[in-house]
Amino acid sequence: MTLLTNSGYKVKAGSVANTTGLKMEAGAIVFDESSQTYKISDGTQWHEIIAAPYNNTYWVDMLGPLFGQRLDVAATRYSYNPFNGAIQFDNNARYTEEVIIQHVQLQHWWKLTTNGKPHLHWKQQSANIPNWLLGWKLDRNGQAGAVETDYSNFTFGVIESHAFTYTSGVLNQISLFPDIDLSNANISDLLTIALWRDTANASTLFAGADPSSLAELAMDLDTHIQVDAPGSDFEYVKS
Repeated sequence: MTLLTNSGYKVKAGSVANTTGLKMEAGAIVFDESSQTYKISDGTQWHEIIAAPYNNTYWVDMLGPLFGQRLDVAATRYSYNPFNGAIQFDNNARYTEEVIIQHVQLQHWWKLTTNGKPHLHWKQQSANIPNWLLGWKLDRNGQAGAVETDYSNFTFGVIESHAFTYTSGVLNQISLFPDIDLSNANISDLLTIALWRDTANASTLFAGADPSSLAELAMDLDTHIQVDAPGSDFEYVKS
């Protein structure tokens, strides 16, 4: 075993309090004490040298297709809207009948124990917010499961905030639901996520009946997660 202490193999970057105001010399490498990371300059800006596991946490989208039960039936209360690539929920859509399901798997680069942040992309057409209702259930691999026949084992949430402020016309809106608790989850565990427009407030989770009289368009549903590595250490275990 070769010890690198005081040897010719060791390269030590200069330590600085931070990179603010430092001259941008291409190829320069410094150790930034404020972020505890190494940075390299390209002559224009400083770039953090990424380690594995990552020395910082990054956000990514956990995506999955949306599918419903009766989207092609003429008498349905929701349908596929091809012009907007959306699911159109009519103003009489119901919880629990008109449901959109998304099935996603926790990715290997997910940062263990951190929560998922689900949000809905939709076409906001007025100041009236539809009764968008989210439900989710976690299936942990290797743990006791159940063959579900209803949504009694789901956790429910309603919109808490919006990314953008509506003023007029049609706004491409992102609306945020409560966090999904993943503190006891592991990589490759499965999330079943359900979306409804609960126009009659059958769930009793809203202030009242849906205030919007319009057909509302759900564009996409995804969950932000934090990642801290390019993958897992082992195929089914992230240590």
